[in-house]
Amino acid sequence: MSTRASHAWLADFQRAFGEVLRTPLDASSGSLRARTDRYAPQLTAAVGDAPSCSGRARLAVYNRQYWFRLLTTMQTSWPLTARLLGLFFFNLHAQRFLLQQPPRHFDLRVVTLGFDVYLARSMGAAEVDIGPGEKPVPRAALLEAATLDAAFARVFYAPAEPRFDPLQLSGPLTDCKLKSSAAYARVRERWPLAELRCTLTDARSERAVALPEPHAHAQAWALFRNERGVAQVRLAPLQLRLLELLEQHPLGHALAQLEAEAEPAARPALPEHTRVWLAQGVACGFWTGLDR
Repeated sequence: MSTRASHAWLADFQRAFGEVLRTPLDASSGSLRARTDRYAPQLTAAVGDAPSCSGRARLAVYNRQYWFRLLTTMQTSWPLTARLLGLFFFNLHAQRFLLQQPPRHFDLRVVTLGFDVYLARSMGAAEVDIGPGEKPVPRAALLEAATLDAAFARVFYAPAEPRFDPLQLSGPLTDCKLKSSAAYARVRERWPLAELRCTLTDARSERAVALPEPHAHAQAWALFRNERGVAQVRLAPLQLRLLELLEQHPLGHALAQLEAEAEPAARPALPEHTRVWLAQGVACGFWTGLDR
């Protein structure tokens, strides 16, 4: 065989092998299995049989490992979403997502990005079926869980930045706007999902975890990175509003706007509350500096 012919043969083999790797696993039996009947006959013939197994069975090893590696990465990146769906149904959604958005990056974390957008687009029903005997999960709760998982990932993988230290600054700060850190995010929730996510760290079960009852009123959390990973702190309603205003206005304007919006009964304690909230934000690294 000439060099040109060898290169052509190798390119065809690699193309066919890649198609085998990405052959979707079949879930009709209740577990994910390789569909060896879908493999190209030319490739199985080229691989050949071994004494203990056929060429198709040999290729199925690679097919399964390709998908199991990706699905495990998806479960790790979207742990709350995975456990609310149960791992079997989560894997079905994850496989469809990866078929629509094939991996094109060496970093598997990057491969998982956009799954929350995919779920919002693909889940049309108000409730999502997660199997016999299981209570359907509200679509809104699943999308809220995906948003929370995505926020955790953004904060964890955010680039390192300097922390804001007001003690090193001189002059009035009221006319300055705070710069938010990339390793900080805020999330709202109607179900107690942020606390639920913390309980899943060492979970091994493949079954869906029960969705807690919704809050009487929506809650908000701040996520921030520290030396142990991603931490979270619950935000009081006026604290949340202050953080929103600080992203839009200079410090003095934000404080004045917050006071104008606060109920009269809350105003006497507002100066002390805002002092505590700002100190907490500095300590947790919500900001990196000032825009003067």
